[in-house]
Amino acid sequence: MDVISELNYIAIFFAVLIGQSLELLWFSRGLFGYFWAKDIGLGAEGVASRDKKYGFLTGLFLSICTSFLLSILIHAEHGTSAFEGVLLGLLAAAFVAVAQAINFVYETRPIRFYLISVGYCLVAYPLMGLVLGYWM
Repeated sequence: MDVISELNYIAIFFAVLIGQSLELLWFSRGLFGYFWAKDIGLGAEGVASRDKKYGFLTGLFLSICTSFLLSILIHAEHGTSAFEGVLLGLLAAAFVAVAQAINFVYETRPIRFYLISVGYCLVAYPLMGLVLGYWM
């Protein structure tokens, strides 16, 4: 059968909602947004001047891509439980953490930047996997 037709698009929708909600919270000034912006060289003025609509739409698109790809991974591994979804979400986040570590070495940014950026994936992907694995 075709993998794409077997995916649960309602589960993908809810995984996108979780990913977007966590992203908005994670990178807000109330949580890690201030430190993240400081580490990439944006002051309060730089953050305020950024196009929020573009950022939100880009984040939404990337959350859709992440949920879709994670759903394919869970399907390919025959994940049939929330626990398996969480484990596969952690696996996906581990790949991101390693890839970002390579970039981090060459960017010479503060370790806090790496921890904030990768920390989002280490929290979001397992939560998204939980939803996707539960509804598989």
